[in-house]
Amino acid sequence: MRSALFVLVFLPAIICAQQKDSASTERHSTSGAYQRGSDSAPISVKLLNTGKSNTETAQETHRIETDEKAASRAFWLTVAVVIVSLLQFAALGLTYSIMRDTARRQLRAYIGARFPSRPVIVAGEPVKVEFTLNNFGQTPARIVEVRGALQILPYPTPDNVDFSDAVAIDAPQSPMTCYPGDEGKVWEGVKILRPLTQPEVNDIWAGTSRRLYCYGRIDYKDVFGIGRYTEYCVLIGGEGHETGFEWCGHNNDAT
Repeated sequence: MRSALFVLVFLPAIICAQQKDSASTERHSTSGAYQRGSDSAPISVKLLNTGKSNTETAQETHRIETDEKAASRAFWLTVAVVIVSLLQFAALGLTYSIMRDTARRQLRAYIGARFPSRPVIVAGEPVKVEFTLNNFGQTPARIVEVRGALQILPYPTPDNVDFSDAVAIDAPQSPMTCYPGDEGKVWEGVKILRPLTQPEVNDIWAGTSRRLYCYGRIDYKDVFGIGRYTEYCVLIGGEGHETGFEWCGHNNDAT
């Protein structure tokens, strides 16, 4: 009797609870089936290209063209800057070279030959021509060596005369140093050792067909270590015999 009463009282409650559990289980099952993006059920998303509008395409094209023009301008500007820099560097080098050469020209030694007195020319005697070396520059001339020769040659001076046979003058001062403003006399001078004949003396003083040529070369180094030279050639006789010497139009070059 008690068992039957227990069944009648608690049976409806048990059935109701079972129905609730079944409904809850069904809901969880349904929710799990439709859940997205979980660890157990990942999903993949595919993006579809919807395309760009004409306006967007035109804007993109304009932007690209603008960037290309800017890059081109920057490139050519860089090229121009490089070219200008190279030109400036070349101009600086040229300016330095000009300044250096100018300074050397202003400071270097300049050696010249001067013939202060007329030589004695008489028949039966050898001839000696004395002259001086002058430094017209601002610095000393070093290792000065003098060469010279004295010959009776045709006048007017032929173009094919060879002035390269000048020999070194054996003077006590050679080689020597010639200081600025200094005047060094070449005591040994340039000589013709044999006695002159009377016809030779007459021709020299007449100066119409032959004259006495004194010529040579002075070699030296300036303070910059650069080798320099001065050539000289003077005529003795003719119209110039009263003053002593007349400069020839040949062999008077210098560096």
